[in-house]
Amino acid sequence: MEYSVAERELMFRNLAGCVR
Repeated sequence: MEYSVAERELMFRNLAGCVR
């Protein structure tokens, strides 16, 4: 599966939000 930059950024942001 290919992940676009936007999708990758969204996942990263979601992870950061979960940790915060």
